[in-house]
Amino acid sequence: HHPGGLWDVGDAGSRLFESLVFKFPVGKVKQSYWKDQNEGSWQQADGNTFELVQASSGGDNWGSVNHIDRSGSVRLKYRGYRYFVDGVNTNTGDRASPTFCTQSGTLSINIFVKDFWQNFPKSIGYDGECLNVGLFPPLDDYEYELQGGEKKTHSAYIDFGDNKNALQWCASPSKSSIELDQYVQASILPYLTIKQPEGVLDDIVNEGIIGNDNFFIKREHIDEYGWRNFGDVFADHESLYLDSDEVNISHYNNQYDAIGGFARQYVLSGDQRWFELMDNLASHVSDIDIYHTTDDREEYSGGLFWHTDHYVSAHTSTHRTFSLQHQKPEDSIVTGGGPGAEHCYSNGLLNHYFITGSESSKSSVKSLVDWSIATHEGSDSVLARLLAFKNKELPKVKRLIAGDSVARYKYPFTRGTGNYISTLIDGYWLTNNTEYIELIERIIANTFHPNDDISSRKLKNIESTWSHTVFLQSVIKYLDLKKTFKDGADDSFLYARDALLHYAEWMLDNDIPYLDRSDRLDYPNHTWVAQEIRKVNIFYSASLYSTKNKVRFLQRASYFLKYTEDMLKTEKTRTFSRILILLMQNHGPHALLATNTTSKFGDEEYPVGSYSAPPFYTLKTLFAEVTWDIFRKLSKLSISKEVRWLKTRTRP
Repeated sequence: HHPGGLWDVGDAGSRLFESLVFKFPVGKVKQSYWKDQNEGSWQQADGNTFELVQASSGGDNWGSVNHIDRSGSVRLKYRGYRYFVDGVNTNTGDRASPTFCTQSGTLSINIFVKDFWQNFPKSIGYDGECLNVGLFPPLDDYEYELQGGEKKTHSAYIDFGDNKNALQWCASPSKSSIELDQYVQASILPYLTIKQPEGVLDDIVNEGIIGNDNFFIKREHIDEYGWRNFGDVFADHESLYLDSDEVNISHYNNQYDAIGGFARQYVLSGDQRWFELMDNLASHVSDIDIYHTTDDREEYSGGLFWHTDHYVSAHTSTHRTFSLQHQKPEDSIVTGGGPGAEHCYSNGLLNHYFITGSESSKSSVKSLVDWSIATHEGSDSVLARLLAFKNKELPKVKRLIAGDSVARYKYPFTRGTGNYISTLIDGYWLTNNTEYIELIERIIANTFHPNDDISSRKLKNIESTWSHTVFLQSVIKYLDLKKTFKDGADDSFLYARDALLHYAEWMLDNDIPYLDRSDRLDYPNHTWVAQEIRKVNIFYSASLYSTKNKVRFLQRASYFLKYTEDMLKTEKTRTFSRILILLMQNHGPHALLATNTTSKFGDEEYPVGSYSAPPFYTLKTLFAEVTWDIFRKLSKLSISKEVRWLKTRTRP
């Protein structure tokens, strides 16, 4: 439903329920044991009934407004857990990771629930007849709300045996890892080297697990726990402009592919802390952040929700960006919306699947690939095409009438198109379907050109055009993939390479650090410094293909790398989530690119081609293109599809 593009809990599309409890009939038990921690001692469970209830995280900020419900209230009753015998509270504690064992005449059951306190509320106990596992336990004056398109996965281990220590391993299971050279040979992540350099930015990245404000500590700031929140990253950078004692409840929702950053650092280091962060976030994204429905608009269904809105608290929108509360005068004014093309990150989920075999992550990648195609290519609906004309072509018509030149490109020169290409590459890695590559090549040809008049792109208007670097990085990913093909250096490859070089050469003479133009920025903070690392990779990659400008590309790459290091090494905000994630994901390829400065696909082996002028619209060609597209859709007209499309936009 989400009227007005606002997504607060309490929406008519939500489902409310009181509990979900698994019951194991064991009859009258002879004896029962429990312990609240794996390393603790077994205790006899006395009484006719007993139950351990984890009602909150047990942390110092257990009552955080992060946990408000549809009424705007926090209904968590107490800190941590309580243990009840015959309905009487006999033990309390903060964070339980319990194991329970019941033994009857014919049946013994041992149960351990993974991430018990982290995914609160939880319960486990015996009611006189059944051993009960409350994945969503019944609590007084408490209800659960699944928003439309959300799901939640819990894991429990059950052993039917009389050894009460049989599940000892579950709390701290053995962890396997493989050597870095195996990842290098498998090409699971690009630009890995066996010997990794150590420098300023590497030290900053490592603060993500060992620093005084690492990602585990960040969770505590807003109590990023509970069944809906656990695994997500606290977007602490969204509190930058508040007083030091104020905090915005903000969720990162995998912006800039934090999963991919965690995966890269895990592969490089083998440190299980990076694996834990990757695994937790991948589970959260697959359950909560991806919109599991086919009943909403095509450009929303199956998509990924944005990070929560900039510099305001999420309020009752939870992880869904836009809240009715944001309309208050003291907060930002938003127009609402839903999953959008500018926020699609699938590579971390793909690598999580490759590393762990997670079917959930695999399914999520497929969902994001399909959603990206639906979002960018549109549906077969005639009504949808008419709306697209109003939103996309009509402004072009007005510009043409006014005498402006309008480039004949279908896709915007932004991160949205870049993310689209990257997602399609992930789709190819998952399926080996070359149709994804063919689509990528059409996208590239319809986004930029080796002879573009780059001044017309207005790239010096940083706020509106900065993300072209994301697009250029995606083109580099495409080139790297095509180089693995037997006939890699085909016309499409060379077109993309030459267009990349055209823009990289412009950057040599025109790109300066973002903060040197701080007057053009709405929020001139050090996130812009972290974004400079994208330019480092673009210049290093361009150096592989250019003989004429190789030295200049390498020099400029070194300049921006040193600039980023110098600006961040003493900056207090360097460990903000957004800065760390940008570095985790984008820093590192220089280690290989700076030393591997030749390529058989360079301009000596394959000279830069001669291209005609880039295409521009006339009123005639624009209307001819639109008319042909509408007739094509009319040939596939389905009244039921048209009605369905209309309903998704007129639903109250």
